[in-house]
Amino acid sequence: MKRLFLLPFLAAACQSAPPAEFHYVNTEAWRQAHPQGTPGMQSSEAWPAPASDGRLLVVRGEVRLHYHAGREEWLYVLDGSGTFQVGPAAAEFVPPEQMTSYPVARGDLFLIPRRTAHSFRGAATLLVVYSPGMPEEPDRVEAPDQSSAEPPAGTSASISWSSTRKR
Repeated sequence: MKRLFLLPFLAAACQSAPPAEFHYVNTEAWRQAHPQGTPGMQSSEAWPAPASDGRLLVVRGEVRLHYHAGREEWLYVLDGSGTFQVGPAAAEFVPPEQMTSYPVARGDLFLIPRRTAHSFRGAATLLVVYSPGMPEEPDRVEAPDQSSAEPPAGTSASISWSSTRKR
């Protein structure tokens, strides 16, 4: 009987965050409206949810080596191709010889664990899901600049995600 008394408290403690808003996008139409013409990375769609963030990204050129301190990153290649460089899981930054190169093309899906260094070179449209969702200030840590005499500590990304968030 004592266990039944605790059941309402247990149920209340296990309540999850409120449900996310419904979002829909026709990815084919979105890709046509966002051609891979501008070098760099552009984020034009973002869908926050209590436990994750979904984004559509157009990448052309290079995304510098970085990692996310507190979230996993799922990536699905909608169009295009390129090469991901990925370090050992949760190892942050490692020497180049410890990185693994993965050629990717349309239809490929992969998961990058938190604190795992990665970079991309190519031209692609990606569906990216961060879990948990990206905070207002991204937890993206850039690799130190190898060209300077005194590399700076990891810094925030130059991309402002706050302008793409729909709340």
